[in-house]
Amino acid sequence: MRASVVRRAALVATLACGIAGTAIAAMPAAQAAPRAGRVVIVSCTGKGETSPGSYVIACGDGNDYLKGLNWSSWGVPAKGFGKESINTCVPSCSAGHFKTYPVNVALSQPKPWPHHAGKRYFSRMTLTYTKAIPKGFHKTRTVALPH
Repeated sequence: MRASVVRRAALVATLACGIAGTAIAAMPAAQAAPRAGRVVIVSCTGKGETSPGSYVIACGDGNDYLKGLNWSSWGVPAKGFGKESINTCVPSCSAGHFKTYPVNVALSQPKPWPHHAGKRYFSRMTLTYTKAIPKGFHKTRTVALPH
C-alpha cells in the first residue's frame, strides 16, 4: 500500500509539471517574461520604462508633459500618440495655465544606458503636432531625453 501512494504522488507531480510546462510554453513571450534587450525611456526619477501612459518632458518644473499615450509599436523607433500639456507661463509659470495639444511621438537613437549593463535607452523624442502648434514651436520638435 505504501508503494502505491508514492507512485500516485509521483504521477500527480509529473502531470502537474507537464501541465505547467505546457502552459508556460503556450504563453506569448511578453507574458512569460520581459523580453531581454528592450529599449527603455528613462523617467525623471531615473526609472526605465516601456510603453508609459504618461511622461514628464520638463523634469525640473513639470511644465511640459505627455499624457494619454498609446503606443502602436515599441521597437526602434517606438511610435505612439497622445497629448502634450504645456504651461503657458503667462503671467508667470506659477500663475499660468496648461494648454493641451495632440501629438504623434517617436522615440529613437537608442544608446547604452550608463550604469545599467547591457541595457539601452532612447536618447531622442520627436513630437509632431497633429492640429494646433504651441506658440513659439514648429510642427515638429526633437527633445534630448535623460539617461
